[in-house]
Amino acid sequence: MKRLALFALAALAVRGAFAAPELLAPPQFGDPTRMCSYSCSNVFDVATAYFSDDQASNFTAIVWMKWTPRQNHVASSGFVPFAIFNVSADPARATCEGGDGLPDLQSHRYEVPLTLSGGTWAETCLPASYDYPDSTLENWKYGCYAVNIETDTALTLNVGGAEKSISASPEKQRFNILATSASRSVSISAASSSATVKFGIAVNPLVQFVGAQFDDNNSYGTSGNAQIGGLASNEWRMVVFRGRIAAGSATCNACGYNATTKLQNEQTSTKELWHPRTTFAKNARIRVMVASLLGIQYDGKYDTFHLYGFRVYRGWFSDAQLEQMRDQDAAEMTRRGM
Repeated sequence: MKRLALFALAALAVRGAFAAPELLAPPQFGDPTRMCSYSCSNVFDVATAYFSDDQASNFTAIVWMKWTPRQNHVASSGFVPFAIFNVSADPARATCEGGDGLPDLQSHRYEVPLTLSGGTWAETCLPASYDYPDSTLENWKYGCYAVNIETDTALTLNVGGAEKSISASPEKQRFNILATSASRSVSISAASSSATVKFGIAVNPLVQFVGAQFDDNNSYGTSGNAQIGGLASNEWRMVVFRGRIAAGSATCNACGYNATTKLQNEQTSTKELWHPRTTFAKNARIRVMVASLLGIQYDGKYDTFHLYGFRVYRGWFSDAQLEQMRDQDAAEMTRRGM
């Protein structure tokens, strides 16, 4: 089973007194003694990974999770948090995360300040159409655009009919903006004709995510039974997300284990892809998120989520393989006093 490159374990070089270096290959299912743990709060995404190439048609993501509720969100409430998993088939890695850059739409280089006329600049540079394969997303039809801007003067930006006020700042400002009309024009109106403005704009493509969730109850009108699924405050649970692409659709499965048992609440979903592919694209994103019917924040207090051993592999692992990994991990967590 080949692990995705982002999470590849480094080979260890061991040198004896007279021996040549020996490369120790990582174990097939990962060495739990080398896996890390961390905690996070005031976040929605708790773990993220990316495909390092476009050769994988399936994967298995694994993470152990435990939950510490805030003061007003007690575990006995029944509505325990649940883990939401999703994956994109197309690239979804931001440039700031190491993903590919977006091609500029404006005719000038970003590094060159705009030539303003009476404090204004305009250019018809937005593309004639925008790819939004889901007809329910009508508000996206005129396009979503990523903007980088530096300005020493307050200004008003108009992108395809959408206006945004920009304050002066010594830092580069970055944001997305949805156009609201068929106008393909972009314009800037600065408060001073002598303003120094650097500006760049690019198409930010709409990306489809598909997924499944690991929760304690699929009927949200009543309290769930935390014993059969969802995250727990009194034990670590190994949460598994498996995904595959086949016949133009993505199938996702979410399930969970504690140290001894597979939990009952398992969810599998299949969704047709907007852009049919046979493999996940390079820089496609895998995300683990957390949510709760009671929210994970209230009155300035946040739930805390603890994670151990987050990793992603190529291949759809069988339950027997997952149970083997569960046993290895559980033994190591016991050794660490977790």
